[in-house]
Amino acid sequence: MREEARSDKIDISRKTVCLIGCGGLGCNVSVHLAGAGVGKIFLCDFDRVEESNLNRQFLYTLSDIGKSKCETLKERLSAYAPQSNLITVERRICCESDLGFALGCDLVILAVDNNETRAVVNGFCLKNRIPVIDGGISGFYGRMYFCIPEKTPCLFCAGMVSGIGKTVSVSSTAGIIGSLEASAAIRYLSSGDESMSGKIYVYDSDRFDVLCVRPLTECEFCKKFSQ
Repeated sequence: MREEARSDKIDISRKTVCLIGCGGLGCNVSVHLAGAGVGKIFLCDFDRVEESNLNRQFLYTLSDIGKSKCETLKERLSAYAPQSNLITVERRICCESDLGFALGCDLVILAVDNNETRAVVNGFCLKNRIPVIDGGISGFYGRMYFCIPEKTPCLFCAGMVSGIGKTVSVSSTAGIIGSLEASAAIRYLSSGDESMSGKIYVYDSDRFDVLCVRPLTECEFCKKFSQ
């Protein structure tokens, strides 16, 4: 039995993840991915550290204000998990051509606060059949969804693309949703576990709900890439 259990394991050090967003959610997700031993992680963000970020983006300090988020995050993670190959992409994602670096990745993780980027990444991942995990937070509310193209409804069907935008973020909520994203990712990357996919995990102040997502008949994303 022990030999069978070992044979089911996947070498996570051979996996590549693209993390888009190095803010509150991104800080939480990246620490868990690097700590779990993910071999290569792309860190993508166009933004720079601001003082208002520090309450929830715990890997940055006052001395980092004005610095590139993805470069600073790479520096912190390199000290924590030197075995991970960390590659920075200082870029705003506006169209699918901006995501060329993510081709061949085993998983894309969204940790952003705008729906335009979610829509672009949703289409890119469906087209290239790359699983994608998305999280969004607002105050003490947050949600997470894991899409596997051709197996589950997409981010649009789950209400993520038209969902949470730029709002006030709370550090504890970022920690909860970021940890959920990382948990789904690590389970999938290390053993092929897809049990968290196709369900939206909703955190609302003092409760959790898990809802199964059905594909929308009017979803142009799913229609286009299921043919």
